[in-house]
Order: sequence, then C-alpha cells, then structure tokens
Amino acid sequence: MDRRRLPALSRPTWMTGAHHGDEPIPLAESPIQIAPLQALPSHAAKQEDGANRGSIVVRLKGTLVHRDPDMWAYPSFLSDCECEHLIRLSAGRFLTSLTSLGKEGAQQQSYESGRSVNRTSLSARLMSGETRTLSIIEEKVAKIACVPLAYVEQLVVVKYEPGEFFAMHHDGDFRPQTVLLYLNDVDEGGQTDFPDLPKPLAIKPQKGMALVWSNINPDGSADYRMMHQGLPPTSSVKYAVNCFINRDPIRLLASDEQRGPFCPFSSPKMQ
Repeated sequence: MDRRRLPALSRPTWMTGAHHGDEPIPLAESPIQIAPLQALPSHAAKQEDGANRGSIVVRLKGTLVHRDPDMWAYPSFLSDCECEHLIRLSAGRFLTSLTSLGKEGAQQQSYESGRSVNRTSLSARLMSGETRTLSIIEEKVAKIACVPLAYVEQLVVVKYEPGEFFAMHHDGDFRPQTVLLYLNDVDEGGQTDFPDLPKPLAIKPQKGMALVWSNINPDGSADYRMMHQGLPPTSSVKYAVNCFINRDPIRLLASDEQRGPFCPFSSPKMQ
C-alpha cells in the first residue's frame, strides 16, 4: 500500500463509541499496544505473551469529563520520566508562539501563522522521532486518538511563564482531534478553559495527564463549541505539549529536517 495515499480522516472513532464503548464509563480501562522501541516504566507497561510477544501493552484509565462533545482525560498518560524528558528536550529551543492569522476553521492550504497579541507563550517544535522516548510518546498519542501515526503532526512543547496566555481560539477543522499533554503541575491558574461547551469546563494542569477532544462536527465542519483558551499561570511556569491530529497523513510529506533518527517514515523523495 502506498502510504502517501492514506485516506483523509473524518469523524474520530472515539466520538462514535467505537473505541470507548457506546456508554463510556468514568475510569474505563483503555489498553493500547506500542511497538517495542524501549521499555516503559514498570508501573505503566507490561510485556504481552503470545503472537505479539515483545510488544508493549500500556493500560490507561480515562475519565469522560464532558459528553457531546466528548472530552476524555487520561491522568497517567505520561510518566514523570517522560514529562521531564520532553522538558529537557525543548530547553534552549523556545521561540515566540505563533497563531493563525486567518479566520477560525480556515482550510489547511490557506492557513497562515504569525505573532499575535492574543498569544504570549513560547513554543518548541520537536522533530518526529527525535529520540526513542519521544517516538514512544508519539505512538501513544496516535493510539489514544485511534489513528495511524502518519496523521500525528510534529509535537510542540509550549511554555507559559506567569502571566502569559493564549486567548480564545480553535485548532482548525483540518485537525479532527487534539491531544493536549500536561508536563507539570501548576499551583494556581494555567487552566485550559472551554467556556462555550454546553457545560463549560476549565481543566487544571496535572503532570502526565492527556486531554483528548474532537475539533469537528460529524460533517467535518469546525465544531466551534471547542473554542478554548490557555489561561495565564499565576506564580509558576506551565509546560504542555500540543499534539494535533491532521486530516491528512502529514508525516509522510515531512522534510528530512523534520525527521529524527527514530522516525519510522522515510523521506518522500526516497519513496
């Protein structure tokens, strides 16, 4: 199969209940299988016997924090070591965060970004498969979103100093899902705020937690109920990771400069 011809994504499977069950239950166990690149912490993984011997099965417990639109929180998605690895990996690479200069829900081909007074944080874009640990995390992101790894954009670590923020925005309808990872606890402030949900939510950062939501309606149009903002932390730094699921297999078209040594996809010019 020509990987470059992978189909565009539509409605995420977890919205339909195919992944979590028709009636999701808080703290429902969700097993995901990861390729054996390296061992995960013993409290988060186990070796599977049988035909898939050598693979790693990670069992995560997710909580449904909002229904219609569905939003899931996985409190132990990342280990402490994985959180610290991502913070170290991004050190010295932070630049002023950019944001869309077009209208909300703009098509990907017309998407332009630049500096904005609506976003004052810093960002560090990581290479796909830059380290073994990062490749494990990327695979987990793909599994929790129920998509092939090819659809996961490069991960971006974001850093909020006290008082920094990201005003109301939408992640774009060319990104069917968002997985947001929190790398540290924040004492006060720093919530991810969803004021337009039927039951408004403000999620407090929790080290290692993953938050998963859809950005689109069943017809593929932008779901503006998912407009959200990153509130400023009051007295401590906030670290998080933006993991966007693209409508297209974006990793298959990445340049060599965007690929690390553990990226499983070859350069387009080599295919």
